[in-house]
Amino acid sequence: MFERLLRRLPADILRAKGIVRFADRDWHCLFNFTCGRHELTWVKLEGGMEESQAVFIGRDLRRHQGRIEAALAACEVGPEGKAQHG
Repeated sequence: MFERLLRRLPADILRAKGIVRFADRDWHCLFNFTCGRHELTWVKLEGGMEESQAVFIGRDLRRHQGRIEAALAACEVGPEGKAQHG
């Protein structure tokens, strides 16, 4: 679901990067997105980083902010261990 989000980012998003924690995984995913292409790298972090972090760089970000935030929220896992939206 997260990779689908990266593939569907608007063309105005030139760069995105961050680290994502997936449910039921000990490893974190470091992601890099540049001009329509993305790369995922799995890393083992010590120190208990629990929250995901991401930065998006591009043109007219306010126009796309709601859509990107909704897509990220759809990737979140709810209390029952399932994605929030599909």
